[in-house]
Amino acid sequence: MKRQLAAFAFILCLLLPACGSENAPYAENDKGAEDFVFEKIAGHIENRRVIPDTYISLLSDEDLKEDLELYNLRTAELNVFFSKTAAETIAAFYLWEWFGENGVRLYTPDTVANLPDRHIEIAGRVAHYALYRNADEMIYADDTIWPMLILELGGSAGDWPRFLHGGNDILSLGWGDDPMEEYFTLTESIISRLEQ
Repeated sequence: MKRQLAAFAFILCLLLPACGSENAPYAENDKGAEDFVFEKIAGHIENRRVIPDTYISLLSDEDLKEDLELYNLRTAELNVFFSKTAAETIAAFYLWEWFGENGVRLYTPDTVANLPDRHIEIAGRVAHYALYRNADEMIYADDTIWPMLILELGGSAGDWPRFLHGGNDILSLGWGDDPMEEYFTLTESIISRLEQ
């Protein structure tokens, strides 16, 4: 939060003089401020974070603005989708034998909101990694996640991260035949344009 406020204050300092002078730091002939904004946007995309509107509004390229808004929408939708998928999988594969006093299962795919904090954190990490092409490698390399994966309840339960980007569930997003390829192409295209 402090970084965002500092970045916003810096941008504001750059823009305020521009209101009254054509020679101000963010005049169209000065690329310094725009390069700063491009760098911040690229950092958000590389880290698969939603880009604040304050950055997008500073851009002059309308096509880039549209793509960034689509990126934000897709990133948020995918984060929710993969968080839910990971939480449901954790409940089904790893917590299926946890029963309450009344003999009812404590955690099922329908009760993922009640998962222990540790498992919610793991689901969040899985969802974040799922936004990258090499998600399974990132998941298996995470010291917080792999100990759970090696438990292997149910046989091949530890293999489920390999299938995050495929299957019919992701098609339910309604984006087309290959939603993840569309997302990866969009992110790569934006990064390429920002680096030009």
